[in-house]
Amino acid sequence: MLPTRLPAKHIILSLLFITVLIGAWYAYKQTSNAFAAEGLDLVIDNTSYYNGAISPTTTWEFSDLDDGNGPSLGQYLFFNFSDVKPGDFGEDTIGLQVLGSDYYACVDLSLTSDDDTSSNEPELATGDLPDNPLDLFDGELGEAINFLFWIDDGDNVFEDNETILEEGNAKTVLDSQWTLADSNSNIFSGASDPLLAGSNYYIGKAWCFGTLAQTPLVQDNSSTERTPIDSEGPGVTCSGEAEPNQTQTDSLTADIEFLSVQAEDNPDYSCGDCSISGTFGADSSVEYIQGLKKNGSPVDPARTNPSTALGTPEGTNAIGTFVSLGFGGSLTLKFNSAVVNVPGNDIAIHEVTNGIYPLEIAKVEVSQNGSSWQTFVAPASNQPTPVSNFDLDELGLSWIKYIRLTDTSNPGLHNATADGFDVDGIIVHTVDVCVGS
Repeated sequence: MLPTRLPAKHIILSLLFITVLIGAWYAYKQTSNAFAAEGLDLVIDNTSYYNGAISPTTTWEFSDLDDGNGPSLGQYLFFNFSDVKPGDFGEDTIGLQVLGSDYYACVDLSLTSDDDTSSNEPELATGDLPDNPLDLFDGELGEAINFLFWIDDGDNVFEDNETILEEGNAKTVLDSQWTLADSNSNIFSGASDPLLAGSNYYIGKAWCFGTLAQTPLVQDNSSTERTPIDSEGPGVTCSGEAEPNQTQTDSLTADIEFLSVQAEDNPDYSCGDCSISGTFGADSSVEYIQGLKKNGSPVDPARTNPSTALGTPEGTNAIGTFVSLGFGGSLTLKFNSAVVNVPGNDIAIHEVTNGIYPLEIAKVEVSQNGSSWQTFVAPASNQPTPVSNFDLDELGLSWIKYIRLTDTSNPGLHNATADGFDVDGIIVHTVDVCVGS
């Protein structure tokens, strides 16, 4: 049987000090019927503190995260802060509970951007390079935000006998996988047993914009809640004194996802048995029908390699990093894993000639099987930005595996040697379907 994909938490932490900083970690649950399994229903709660004070907008009781009743904008937010500065810190305690049957669970974290969204004078004065709007990983924030994740007993503080899951800067920590429990180990019990249906399990998370140091409290073995606003503190300290101006205007995004399988039906399950979902580019090109230049001549050979559209976009218009469709040409790309419908946009198509050429557009079609296609109303375009976003909700689809781009640019807007829409790559949220034993 298929494992259940538990609530994925989409994390966005944007830092703009000098002007305004807004940060938000979004939590959501995938609703694709293609990956549903009877007998498991995960609910999550969150208790959140920011700079030692309770954060009401990022705190909620046990809830099904796809119910649309989140405290802000219909979503559950782990972070939603403004004007964050070096030295700011927070602590969250995430509670997990599954209703139904005993289960194994794994966690996957993947960094999706570490972006220098612009370059102001203080940043440039430190030697920071000007922002490349096509590069999502040209920022420094990933090295300035530090995390500590641990197995908590539910009292909201880090104590001296609690197991650390991961620690380090965001660039490192938000690119890792954890085993909560599988047939080989259980980080909560220390044995190899599954997590129990109806029981509460807690993960503590502290973050610091600066240097995070561990100052664990002595375990009190008490059910009385100890909180970061008590005189003892949260069990960590944060110092932002050494943070340079390079992080100004930077933003950081990542995905965190839980995967679970029913233990009874998968007695030998290991978290290494399959990949958990993340954000990826296309795996292979299925068909490339080359169009022509406006003057009727073939597209330059250096711009006709469909494999340059695979993987993540390079964010550059350098020859050999993108493929030109040619006027009327098309390219079909395949994803080995299902591209799932998650809250918000699911597909980002990257063009490379923003600000260089006039308007270039391409019809965007998607398919589950490579033969039956559905078309988005709006085309992909190089204007006003080189990235065009698409949401599978528009087509009523829960997942797809193929994307076809067909150039529909107007030749009349271009010079004689123009060659239509140029594909740098496509970014999607994908899920590997893992079959239990």
